[in-house]
Amino acid sequence: MGAVSEYYRRSIKERSAEGQARAVARGATPWSRVLFGYLRRDNGTLEPDPQTVPVAQRVFEMRARASP
Repeated sequence: MGAVSEYYRRSIKERSAEGQARAVARGATPWSRVLFGYLRRDNGTLEPDPQTVPVAQRVFEMRARASP
Protein backbone atom coordinates (compact mmCIF):
# COMPACT_ATOMS: atom_id res chain seq x y z
CA MET A 1 0.00 0.00 0.00
CA GLY A 2 2.88 2.37 0.75
CA ALA A 3 4.34 1.96 -2.73
CA VAL A 4 1.00 2.88 -4.32
CA SER A 5 0.71 5.96 -2.14
CA GLU A 6 4.24 7.03 -2.98
CA TYR A 7 3.61 6.57 -6.72
CA TYR A 8 0.37 8.56 -6.49
CA ARG A 9 2.07 11.41 -4.58
CA ARG A 10 4.93 11.55 -7.10
CA SER A 11 2.49 11.55 -10.02
CA ILE A 12 0.50 14.46 -8.53
CA LYS A 13 3.73 16.39 -7.91
CA GLU A 14 4.82 15.95 -11.53
CA ARG A 15 1.42 17.01 -12.93
CA SER A 16 1.38 20.09 -10.68
CA ALA A 17 4.86 21.12 -11.78
CA GLU A 18 3.90 20.65 -15.44
CA GLY A 19 0.76 22.76 -14.98
CA GLN A 20 2.72 25.54 -13.30
CA ALA A 21 5.32 25.50 -16.08
CA ARG A 22 2.58 25.77 -18.74
CA ALA A 23 0.98 28.71 -16.92
CA VAL A 24 4.31 30.54 -16.64
CA ALA A 25 5.06 29.84 -20.32
CA ARG A 26 1.84 31.54 -21.40
CA GLY A 27 2.52 34.50 -19.10
CA ALA A 28 -0.02 33.66 -16.40
CA THR A 29 0.63 33.15 -12.73
CA PRO A 30 -0.11 29.67 -11.39
CA TRP A 31 -0.58 30.91 -7.84
CA SER A 32 -3.89 32.09 -6.38
CA ARG A 33 -2.38 35.02 -4.47
CA VAL A 34 -1.16 38.06 -6.36
CA LEU A 35 2.25 39.32 -5.28
CA PHE A 36 2.47 42.75 -3.69
CA GLY A 37 3.08 45.39 -6.35
CA TYR A 38 1.09 43.62 -9.08
CA LEU A 39 -2.48 43.47 -10.38
CA ARG A 40 -4.02 40.39 -11.97
CA ARG A 41 -5.36 40.95 -15.47
CA ASP A 42 -8.51 39.28 -16.78
CA ASN A 43 -6.47 36.75 -18.76
CA GLY A 44 -4.59 35.62 -15.63
CA THR A 45 -1.37 37.52 -16.28
CA LEU A 46 0.10 40.08 -13.92
CA GLU A 47 0.85 43.73 -14.50
CA PRO A 48 2.58 46.20 -12.18
CA ASP A 49 0.26 48.20 -9.91
CA PRO A 50 1.26 51.86 -10.33
CA GLN A 51 0.25 52.68 -6.75
CA THR A 52 2.24 49.98 -4.98
CA VAL A 53 5.26 49.48 -7.28
CA PRO A 54 7.33 52.25 -5.62
CA VAL A 55 6.69 50.71 -2.19
CA ALA A 56 7.59 47.22 -3.41
CA GLN A 57 10.81 48.51 -4.97
CA ARG A 58 11.74 50.26 -1.74
CA VAL A 59 11.11 47.08 0.26
CA PHE A 60 13.42 45.07 -2.03
CA GLU A 61 16.10 47.77 -1.85
CA MET A 62 15.94 47.82 1.95
CA ARG A 63 16.17 44.02 2.09
CA ALA A 64 19.14 43.97 -0.30
CA ARG A 65 21.03 46.44 1.87
CA ALA A 66 20.30 44.43 5.03
CA SER A 67 21.71 41.19 3.56
CA PRO A 68 25.30 40.38 4.52
